[in-house]
Amino acid sequence: MPETLSADLFAASSSSFQGNVAGIVAAEVWSGFDRSSTLALAKFAVVEGVAVIIHSTLPGTRAFDANAAEWISLTVSGATPVPRYHCAVATLGVRVYVFGGLVSDQVGAWNFEGRTGSDEMRKLTLNVASKSGVWTSIPKASPWPAARYGHGFSAFGADTLLLFGGLAGSELKNDLWIFTVSSESWQELSPAAPAPSPRRFFGFAVVDGAAFVVGGDVSASATTQRQCCVTLSAVDDVWAWDGLR
Repeated sequence: MPETLSADLFAASSSSFQGNVAGIVAAEVWSGFDRSSTLALAKFAVVEGVAVIIHSTLPGTRAFDANAAEWISLTVSGATPVPRYHCAVATLGVRVYVFGGLVSDQVGAWNFEGRTGSDEMRKLTLNVASKSGVWTSIPKASPWPAARYGHGFSAFGADTLLLFGGLAGSELKNDLWIFTVSSESWQELSPAAPAPSPRRFFGFAVVDGAAFVVGGDVSASATTQRQCCVTLSAVDDVWAWDGLR
């Protein structure tokens, strides 16, 4: 590694933190990177102590092995997704599921205007011991969540994943979907009111069998990422759902 992990990595925002991590990775193996559009909008999936970079705009697949405290290269095969912004990932065992995100032939540009959220779903099955993985595509079948970005996605039990909200086209969503892993099928749920207002870019996590929605942006008016940083309408509410109990 070109430099040690130091306190300045732990910046106030996750975007800054991931951008600094991007600098370390790029300095080690890549050149000509744009920190703001590489890992700053990527996702990390943790599998058996290894943090895998999901959907960076940088080439290749990299991971940080916390057990060995070193960056490693992963050998991956299969239907690798194209780079995207604001997708969502859910980890279940050694499998990492990816849904949606902003996909464009101009990935790396700041302007989001005219970009379309994706409804693509992929699965990465990892073998940490051999530093390898295989991407597979989840076949689309009805019913299926609308294309979106800025949504929440998390494992919910041993055989299910939950998806909530996000921005679909120009419509903010507050829909709730459950994906059954064994059958690879989606079902839209209809929780009783009240429910969180439609939103994007919120905190989403499953803790002790309950799904939590925290804050987020309730405005869909921004057309660029720079505008999004200054014109979003943030809320500070907290919601919990445990309707499958």
